[in-house]
Amino acid sequence: TPGNGGYFLWSNSGAGNYYILYKIFDPLTSPRLRAINVPSQNYGGAPDANQLGGGTLISAIGSWMYGAPIARDGLLYAAHSIRNSSYSSNSSAKYFIVDLNTNQITEQAELGAQGYYYLYSTLTVDQDHNIAVTFSRSADTEYIGAFYSTKHASSPPGLAPSLHFKEGLGNYVPGNPNRWGDYMGIYLDPNNYDIWMLTEYASSVN
Repeated sequence: TPGNGGYFLWSNSGAGNYYILYKIFDPLTSPRLRAINVPSQNYGGAPDANQLGGGTLISAIGSWMYGAPIARDGLLYAAHSIRNSSYSSNSSAKYFIVDLNTNQITEQAELGAQGYYYLYSTLTVDQDHNIAVTFSRSADTEYIGAFYSTKHASSPPGLAPSLHFKEGLGNYVPGNPNRWGDYMGIYLDPNNYDIWMLTEYASSVN
């Protein structure tokens, strides 16, 4: 809340079994920063992604936390892309929820499938704790496109199957490294329900 501090969240870009939660106290008069390790399931760095037509792999920047976490009602929500825990050559979108009173993860799950790459996952949460996650997705049989998924607050852990805003329309290899993900974002509308997503897709070759 304004004037009462805030949070940062760190993930290892390579592999890890914890996150680091930072809290800023008293930012206006006597700022100080504290940190604590938050144990998690093992996660690996998201590999660079293949796409239909091959060529230079699309840069995934490992498992860095790309989007900002969201604090709401004593919980911290976050998402990032990770190495798929069942198919290690692929990547998944992962979300998790931290209880800010205990600094423990209360829920975590990944969305992925064999042969697919979920990149630059980021999330937001509405006032009723419904989650939306957006990401780019590619596969050996799919150009990189703009996708999203949701989770209703009352649903069991896990994201719904992904839906596309726009499927990829061409093989994307403008250079080496094959950079991606600089203009991704997801934000809650001031009405606290509508969600705005800005997600990259390949509109044509390169």
